[in-house]
Amino acid sequence: MASRMIANCDLPPPRNVFSGAAASLEGGRCWENEEVDILLEALRLSQTRARVAERRYRLICKERDSLSNLLLEDSLRLLACQNSIRLLELQASQMEDEQNKYKTADNSVSALTWFMAKALCVGIAGVTLAFGSIFLFLT
Repeated sequence: MASRMIANCDLPPPRNVFSGAAASLEGGRCWENEEVDILLEALRLSQTRARVAERRYRLICKERDSLSNLLLEDSLRLLACQNSIRLLELQASQMEDEQNKYKTADNSVSALTWFMAKALCVGIAGVTLAFGSIFLFLT
C-alpha cells in the first residue's frame, strides 16, 4: 500500500511541463515569475525527496526480506536439530529397553540356573539321606 502511494509521487520534472514564464490566473491576479519559480523549485524538491524515499523504501524492503529469509533458515535449522535430538533420544531409549530386556532375560536365566542347581543339590542330598537311612536301619 505504501509503495503505491510513493509511486504516485513519481511525476516528470516540473521544468519540462512548465517552461518559460508561465503566468497563471488565480483569483484575478497574476503570479510573478519569481513566485512561480519558487513553487516549481519546491515541487521539484518534493519530487526528489519522494524519489529518494522510494529508493530507501526499496532498500529497506530488500533488507527486511533478507532478514526474514535468514530468520526462516535459522528456525528451520533449529527445528531440524531438535528433531534429530528427539530421534537420538528415541534410539537411545530403545537401546536401553533392549539392554534391560536382555538383562532381565539373563537374570531370569541365571535365576532359573540357580534354582535348578539348588534343586539338584537338594535332590542329591535327599537321595543320599534315603540311601544312608536305609543302610543305617538295615545294619
